[in-house]
This record gives sequence, C-alpha cells and structure tokens, in this order.
Amino acid sequence: MAKRISKSMQSLLELYRISGLDPVIVSDRAKVLLSIYRQMSWICTYSAKDQICELKELATGELDAALVYLINFAPKEKRQIIQDNLLQLFRNRTMLLMCEQALEEVESFPERGEEYKDILIKKYMGKRKYSELEMLGELMVDRSVYYQRKKEAIYAFGLALWGKIIPGIIN
Repeated sequence: MAKRISKSMQSLLELYRISGLDPVIVSDRAKVLLSIYRQMSWICTYSAKDQICELKELATGELDAALVYLINFAPKEKRQIIQDNLLQLFRNRTMLLMCEQALEEVESFPERGEEYKDILIKKYMGKRKYSELEMLGELMVDRSVYYQRKKEAIYAFGLALWGKIIPGIIN
C-alpha cells in the first residue's frame, strides 16, 4: 500500500520543484541546522558575553573605551585573536538571524504555517526543548500526524532558508 502524501506536503514539494531545489537534500541540511540551532544560539550568546568581558579587561571602563584600546593600543597578537573571535561570533549570529528569518517565512506559509512555526520553535529553536509527549499534547494529534507535520515543518524551513532567505542575501 502506497503512503498517502498530505496536501500540505504536495504543496511543499511543488514549491521545491518550482525552486529547482532537491527536497531530500535541503530537508537533510535543514534537520542538521535545526538540530544544532539551540547550541549555536547558546554559544553565540556565551561568546558575546565572553568577548565583552575580555575587551573590558583590556581597558578599564566602558566597552567603547575598550574597543578604542583594542583598535589603537592592544598588542597585534591580542588584537588578531579578538578580531578572529568577533568574526566567528558575527558569522554565527548571521546564521542565527537567517534561521529566524526563515522561521518567519515558514509562519507565512499558507497551509499550516503557524503550526509549523510552533513545531520548529518547541522542538528545535526555543530555549526549552519539548518532549515528544508534550508536543503531542500541545498539538492535540496522534504520533503519526505529529511526525508528518514535523517533517512538513522541516521541509518548509529548508525551503524558506535555501529557497528564499539565502538567495535573497546572495542577490
């Protein structure tokens, strides 16, 4: 017996076809990115606080004074280390912002967009990760429907990120 594809998934697959993207490859990439999102967010926040503390240690006083010190007076090796760390922090923050923009695009998806956003936040992107049991209770659906919607949400996220957000930045 063939597996029935929901209308929402059919719509997503059609959008992938129109975009010229491979839904399997993009959804696999989206799963990987979503699986590390929470950790990446924490690291980005932690690194930013760490960098600010380090800059403040270099020069007593406010952050502005510390940045002036870094630019004008810090030893070259120390300046390079801090610049490299800030660049990595910027890259991580940029990826987080693109994910957040993709999430907003998911929400605007005409079929179940708000539900997909809710699933992505609770499963991958929120401060707290909901368990499967909590997700079933929140969505008021059975396990098979939950897994189908989660798959659709990941497809929608991947399409939003690689089909709209990243091309928009490149162009």
